[in-house]
Amino acid sequence: MNSSKRTYIFFAIKILMVLAVFYWVVSKSLNHYSSKEIIDFQYSIFSEYENLIWLTFVIILMPLNWFIESKKWSISLRKIHPISRISSIKSVLAGVALGIFTPNRIGEFAGRVLTIPEGFRTQGVFSNAICSLSQLTITLVIGSICLIGLIPYYLIFETSFIVILVQIILAAFAILVLLFYTRSTRLLKFISNIKWLKKIIKEPEFKVAISRSTLTPLIGNSIFRYFIFFIQFIAILTFYNVELNSLFSIFHIPIIYLTLAIVPTIALSELGIREGVSIAVLSGISENTLGIISASFTLWIINIAVPALLGSLVLLRIKFQSKSF
Repeated sequence: MNSSKRTYIFFAIKILMVLAVFYWVVSKSLNHYSSKEIIDFQYSIFSEYENLIWLTFVIILMPLNWFIESKKWSISLRKIHPISRISSIKSVLAGVALGIFTPNRIGEFAGRVLTIPEGFRTQGVFSNAICSLSQLTITLVIGSICLIGLIPYYLIFETSFIVILVQIILAAFAILVLLFYTRSTRLLKFISNIKWLKKIIKEPEFKVAISRSTLTPLIGNSIFRYFIFFIQFIAILTFYNVELNSLFSIFHIPIIYLTLAIVPTIALSELGIREGVSIAVLSGISENTLGIISASFTLWIINIAVPALLGSLVLLRIKFQSKSF
């Protein structure tokens, strides 16, 4: 196949990917707002102009969210194939675009590595894995800590022994997650040295160049990014008049993120699962179910759908060849 035919084929593939992203976002939006009750609720909320400051705040935090993620991506690549901050942002957005219609957004791996020159892409997969693991670690640890504090309120009919036992199990889980993260580079190096894996990897310079010193800035930025998610959720719930009047109610938000992180992967491909988890966790502290549903969906639109649409435009400019993006 000559180069001109390859160019047309790859361009067609990119167009199909962009159309798939747009279809996914639009179909999700239409399906969600098919209920007249929800539409009327949305209208009443947006009519309260003084409340719009909360929505504006959430929107402003979205670019910061993905800027931090792009910083993590560039940190993980700096010993493999250093890239500029602009290239890092484009790479992350391309990943969001491909990930939006795949289970648990695993397509982000492909979207990011496509922006890396051939010869470095397998190493890019390992770098992306460590980026994802750093964020997952923070989600699991903070969620477990909050759950430890809330367990006594939900096991009120159990003995103190049961409560303490559950708290110890959760604490042990959090510690094990942290230990796994600190040893993750060893695991990656072990995987990269598997003989049969080396045979199928067509990268003569392949090696895992992620040092333990890289783990600290990754986990630090992951903490920062997590608290952006946290603040965004509080702000969007406030916008939709879901009352969070105490630390007790606010500490339920990490439980939502924890639950979403451990739900089987395939389930997370459905937005409805996210809304269902939010309702299940927050319904005990607020009767504003429509507000909880709307908050979850709006946050998805701002943090995932909009960046995915931007990323789909980035995909159109990716060159499927050995040159850098």
